[in-house]
Amino acid sequence: MNAAPHQSNVNEAELNKLIRSYNIPPQPHILVDIQDAGDNLNAIAKIISQDVALSSGLLQTINSSYYGLANNITSIHQAAMLLGLNAVKNIVNCQLLRAQAGNYENKDLSDFWQTANDVANTASTLVHTLGFGSTDEAYTLGLFHNCGIAILMDKHDDYPATIQSAYNACGTRITDAENQHYSTNHAVLGYMVSRAWKLPENLRIAIRDHHNFDRLSFKQNDYSTEADTMLAILKMAEHISHVHAVIGKDNEDNEWQTIKTGVLDFLGISEPDFEDISDAVIEKLNMY
Repeated sequence: MNAAPHQSNVNEAELNKLIRSYNIPPQPHILVDIQDAGDNLNAIAKIISQDVALSSGLLQTINSSYYGLANNITSIHQAAMLLGLNAVKNIVNCQLLRAQAGNYENKDLSDFWQTANDVANTASTLVHTLGFGSTDEAYTLGLFHNCGIAILMDKHDDYPATIQSAYNACGTRITDAENQHYSTNHAVLGYMVSRAWKLPENLRIAIRDHHNFDRLSFKQNDYSTEADTMLAILKMAEHISHVHAVIGKDNEDNEWQTIKTGVLDFLGISEPDFEDISDAVIEKLNMY
């Protein structure tokens, strides 16, 4: 099996402590929207699915040993329906209380929130358009894939400059710059958070490897087709959603230029076909 990307020079205990202290706040407008939804659980579930913090609370709860489900749930809507209105409201309140302990008062999370929602919607739409994969898993992966960014933003004031510089570099992994500055990176931290949230293993591995050039070449057959498909969908969704422009403040998606051949060849898609697919997804989602 391929070696995992650079994990960290921070020991496991320190990383686990960091994960336990991770209290990303919900988006401010989400709370007003939930109040306006009253007791309409379907409406509340739809609102929650737009937010990383609240969605994680639902999935972590429904996938806990308390419920003892045979298979992990990846659909935020399904999790809400299984938990019921009272439990969902309690989880929302709990996430609000936990967020108060965070250190985000002077941090701008708008780019993180925007890209999480854009990539989630794009990934889900790609699965629907291509006709293979799970729309629920694609949405969940897109929503959570960069959750490690919020941890590093919380802990390091210089992180926005570091991640922007990383996106602007050509031919090097985005996570290499983070490893150099912080002895860890957002992909590894995202993997650990997603493990704590009890996401399925294939999604956790995709989060861990989504900047790993060796894995993204798709030349090895060390993972299941399903796991590789979700990873390829994620990278297409990132490119279509212009994550490089929002988080990296760069007009050119340098990473995509490095990995696109491996991604498209794995999925059996030509570059002209991909352009057509991208245009269709953008039109459907009314992006840009």
